[in-house]
Amino acid sequence: MSMFRTPQVILFSEDVSRAAEFYAGLGFTETFRVPAEGEPIHIDLVLDGYR
Repeated sequence: MSMFRTPQVILFSEDVSRAAEFYAGLGFTETFRVPAEGEPIHIDLVLDGYR
């Protein structure tokens, strides 16, 4: 039987910054952003190894 060890979920949002702020409020930490400056089109977040 296989167990998930490093889960990763991809969510799509029309407002990436707002979605990231919501998850930051739950304790997630931003690890990657595109572009590095300005309005992001992609943000990676992590919490206890969960991406």
